[in-house]
Amino acid sequence: MKFLFYVLFTLFSLSIVSAQETKTENKDGWIISGSAQFRSELDGRDFLNSTFAPIATSSRIRVGVEKTVFNDVTFFVQFQDSRVFGKEKNTLASLSNVDLHQADVTINNIFNMPLSVKVGRSEVSYGTNRFIGNNSWHYISRSFDGGKITYKSDKFWVDLYTYTISMFNDYLNVGPAGFPYPIPTDTSFTFHGFWSSFKLFDNTSLDLFGYYEWDKKKEEFDRKRLDTNFSGNRTVALNRMTAGFSYDMKLKPFSLLAEFGYQFGDYTNGLKANKKDSVIKYTDIDIGAYQLAVKAQYDFEPFSVSINAEIQTGIEGGDTAKSISKYTLYDNTYATKHALNGYMDYFGTLSSSTQNLGLNDYFIRLLYSPKGSPFYAQLDGHYFTTNQKNKDGNNALGPEIDLVLRYTIVKGVTFEWGGCIFLPGDAMKEVYKVKQGSSFMMREDPSFWSYLMIRAFL
Repeated sequence: MKFLFYVLFTLFSLSIVSAQETKTENKDGWIISGSAQFRSELDGRDFLNSTFAPIATSSRIRVGVEKTVFNDVTFFVQFQDSRVFGKEKNTLASLSNVDLHQADVTINNIFNMPLSVKVGRSEVSYGTNRFIGNNSWHYISRSFDGGKITYKSDKFWVDLYTYTISMFNDYLNVGPAGFPYPIPTDTSFTFHGFWSSFKLFDNTSLDLFGYYEWDKKKEEFDRKRLDTNFSGNRTVALNRMTAGFSYDMKLKPFSLLAEFGYQFGDYTNGLKANKKDSVIKYTDIDIGAYQLAVKAQYDFEPFSVSINAEIQTGIEGGDTAKSISKYTLYDNTYATKHALNGYMDYFGTLSSSTQNLGLNDYFIRLLYSPKGSPFYAQLDGHYFTTNQKNKDGNNALGPEIDLVLRYTIVKGVTFEWGGCIFLPGDAMKEVYKVKQGSSFMMREDPSFWSYLMIRAFL
């Protein structure tokens, strides 16, 4: 019955999506943009066909205003309303969730050089979005508070950026009397880095990047719970550096993409804790994790086919107990994962979705995109395993098949349907089993997911 419902949804839910976007520029140089995205989803991803598959619709509506003054200074503001239909629980209720999604100022040609500064709240994406992306699939999508400096020449450009993910205090105190005493623990989370791109040849580019995460909010401990030699407050922090490259070569009809990121630093989260005489000592755990992705593609219009492989390392046995000597689980927090590891989005957070075992993704993608045609089709065949075997010696997460059909209604406005099926392997069944008393219920049926969406980008 559940699978039949999936088929009926695919056939009859066309009427519940609609969108419209406009973008105009008046004589004074003001640019006003508007967009709307509506997506309805049928969710049968629980590996239990005895349950019902809920239908949910999300929306994202944006209005933006842009103005350039003195030729080199651009102001941009974008408001956004994002919601899941019915979330208010009442037709007279309000979510009060209109958000300033982007608001920034860009100054170009500083010192008459190809140098610019951008400050404010902005979406950020680089390259294939494997390391940093705005995640435009999400009905909110990602934006950062901070700024960047950009230098750009004909064959080279670099961004230096700094962003605040979260602040321990959401307001500024003015004057000595405004500061609390004793001073509270700083639990801020900051994000700093660079992204550079070199044009090696007309058909080859190399991107180099690195970013540093300082998350001081992981856990807090006061002096009484720490080593007796320690005075004052301490915040247990994540200090992590990610560095890597992206190499892209296009020799028509063949192309090759190779990307690599390595994470190092230290992570302290009580993984090594010894309690003696009511004193707890915490030891930093070294980080040593990596991500490697390779894509080889061949184009024969109107088709193209690519073979893809991606590795994200995990912890041996999934063990995060006190005995581990190195934290080897790769964390891809800022990636646009929906476009990378299957449309069913099972692997958003690898610590929970793979039980700290990491992820290997091997897939073939077939594209059909006739030149000048409004039609586009994509078929992906994934096979997922964990990077490390679990305690039972299993690592098979299972295959996923994704089909996407897209039609361009008018220039910049597309209608899209997608349907996916996943067959769980032994390791996947272990992740999603449910404890019932002293035993476990296994979720082991094929799962499915489908959506209908219309978008406009002008």
